[in-house]
Amino acid sequence: MIRFLRLLAASVLAGVLLAPQAPVPAQAANGACTSANGVTVVVSFGSLGGGTVVRCANTSGSGLDALHVAGFSTTGTQRDGAGFVCRINGKPGAGDENCANTPPTSSSWRYWYAANGGPWKFSQSGAGDRKVTQGGFEGWSFGGSSAPGYAPKRSGSSGSSGSSGSSDSSGSTDDSVLKNPSSTGDTSLPKPKPRAQKTAAGVPSDEAPPERDDGNSRPVAAEDSGNSAGPWVAGGILLALLVGVVATQARRARRRTG
Repeated sequence: MIRFLRLLAASVLAGVLLAPQAPVPAQAANGACTSANGVTVVVSFGSLGGGTVVRCANTSGSGLDALHVAGFSTTGTQRDGAGFVCRINGKPGAGDENCANTPPTSSSWRYWYAANGGPWKFSQSGAGDRKVTQGGFEGWSFGGSSAPGYAPKRSGSSGSSGSSGSSDSSGSTDDSVLKNPSSTGDTSLPKPKPRAQKTAAGVPSDEAPPERDDGNSRPVAAEDSGNSAGPWVAGGILLALLVGVVATQARRARRRTG
């Protein structure tokens, strides 16, 4: 009897261990997509255990739709509802995260996206608000700020650099794309010219006025280059004319009285 019970227990345990895993939905397949039709969904469980799961989802909906079509279940938070992904496939468990409010970055799921052959980019938009790109990649990683541990490139495809950002299939560019300034600078704009200086005659000039060679580097004043005797000559001529007029009037007066 005891031997029979042992055999029965072993059979039940073997049946549990050999039980098939949950089937992949009909609109999804294991592994990355092999063509531009469909979206590759990558889920990195990280410290939660379970490794990185990659599936191809046949959908053109939102990022959250792609996650569900790929066969992953999600749990939202009591505060934000189902739109905020707090758990994927029941992880983290209720003992680690109660999903009442938004969990901290170190213990929450992070949503990423990438063009085929491009880098992973963290999405500032919620997964339910961003439309997926056909042939692109949707990524989820748990904890911290590390991107999913899977290169977003389809096997046998040339891919794209993705360095200038990517656009959603709706035609709008995701607001999480950050543009880095060019390291070579913008050569399309002319170089600024030096501020024009005025010469002694008041005419603008691109060159600075000459400087004295006396160690003070003081610009030469306008009056330094002129003729300082000019005002005295003009004054002498005016005085001579005035004296001549006075002498003429005095002679006329003497004639009248004589």
